[in-house]
Amino acid sequence: MKKLQDKVVIITGGGSGIGAASARLFAEEGAKLVLVDMNDEVGKTFTNNLTSDGYDAIFIKADVSNEEDVNKVFEISLDKYNKIDIVFNNAGIGWPTPTEELDYSDWKKIVDVDLDGVFLFAQAGIKEFLKNDGGIIINTASMYGWVGAPQNAAYNAAKGGVINLTRSLGLEYAEKTFA
Repeated sequence: MKKLQDKVVIITGGGSGIGAASARLFAEEGAKLVLVDMNDEVGKTFTNNLTSDGYDAIFIKADVSNEEDVNKVFEISLDKYNKIDIVFNNAGIGWPTPTEELDYSDWKKIVDVDLDGVFLFAQAGIKEFLKNDGGIIINTASMYGWVGAPQNAAYNAAKGGVINLTRSLGLEYAEKTFA
């Protein structure tokens, strides 16, 4: 039996990059995948590739920073698979911009996706895990959450927030032994 046989995994940013590479590894270990991405074409194409290879995967276009979209992802996932075992918060955006030129709207968008999206998916996952037999949350941060980088104030701040959010959730729910 494979390590993740029949485990249901939600992966944000699952259409490309780290999310897609991780999705394939999860699938190879027997997981059923719910891939979430804003890019409809990339998400659908990658999901079709996985299902063509015999893996169980669905794609949901969603904005991770939109609470209604997050709720929709969990509703569709539960309707399809009846459970959620792992939430992998991987979606992220960012682009280098000198801080004095960074529009507040760009700051908000980066923090909304990179930090608020992690919170929303973690919170929804925790609510499900508390009702059921537990689960696992994986959050992708970055070395730039620790050390920072020039021209990336919003990204650095958001990823630093992800690191401390992850610590906080670990301390808050350690005694629940979700895993």
